[in-house]
Amino acid sequence: MIGSYMIADSIHNMANKIDNIPSILNTFSEKTAVSSFDAIKHALGSSANGLSKEQQFDKLSNQITTLQSNQQAFQNHINQLTGPLQEAHPQAAKDYEANINKKLQFVFMSLPRNPNPPTAFLSSYTKWKPSSQELSDFNKSLMIVSNPMHLLTEAKQGTITAKHVNIAEELNPATLNQMRSKIMEEAYNGKTNLSYQQRMNLSVIMGVPLDRSQTQTQQLQAVYAAPQQAAAPIPKKRGGSHLNPSKLPQAQPTASQRIAAK
Repeated sequence: MIGSYMIADSIHNMANKIDNIPSILNTFSEKTAVSSFDAIKHALGSSANGLSKEQQFDKLSNQITTLQSNQQAFQNHINQLTGPLQEAHPQAAKDYEANINKKLQFVFMSLPRNPNPPTAFLSSYTKWKPSSQELSDFNKSLMIVSNPMHLLTEAKQGTITAKHVNIAEELNPATLNQMRSKIMEEAYNGKTNLSYQQRMNLSVIMGVPLDRSQTQTQQLQAVYAAPQQAAAPIPKKRGGSHLNPSKLPQAQPTASQRIAAK
C-alpha cells in the first residue's frame, strides 16, 4: 500500500542505515552500475504485476488522488496501517497518521499532470501520458519521500539536485540531519578519499561546501558580484551649475586606433 511505503523509514531501523554511510561513501570510487529501483512498482506491491510502466503509474496516481480527495478512504487506509497501534500506542498511531498525511499531500502535488486538460466532447482527444523523464523524476521523488538515504545514491551517480534535498528537508528533517552529521564525521577522519566532483555532489546534500576550492570560488564570486563603485559625479562650478561636457578633457585615441583611422 502507498501509505506503508511512505513510512518505511519510520518502521525500519534508520539508525542502522545511517551507521552504514561510511561503507556507502567508500563505494563512491567504485565504477559499478547502480541498480535502479522502481518506487512506483514497489509502492503498488503485488498489484503492479502484469502492468506496463504507464499502467502502474495510472494505478498509483488514482490511488493517491482518491486518498487525497476522499477523507473516508484515507481514514480506512490509515486504520489498516495503524490498527494494532491504536490501542497499545495511540500517540504512535497519531504520529504515523500525521506523517503519512503530510507525505501523501506532497506526493499528490508531485504527480505529473497533463499541461493541457482535455475539452469535453472533443472527438480528437487523445489520452495523455507522462513522459519517461516525468516518470523518472516522480520515481526519484517517491524514493526520497520513503527513504532519504536514496540521496546518497543520487550523489554517487552525479544526479543529485537541490530539489532532491529539499524533499528530505521538508518531510524527513530529523533523518537528513543525522545523515549530515555522519557525512561530516566521515569527511574529516582521513579514512575516505573522494574526488573533487564527488565532494561537490555531497556538498549538495550538506548544504555547505565540502571542498576548500568551493569556498574560495564562492568568496571570489561574492567579491565580483558586489556592485561596482559608483562613478564620481561630474564636478560643478562654483555657484552650482554643471560644467559643459563639451569642454571636459576628451580621451585621446590609442596608437592602434590612430593607425586604423588612416
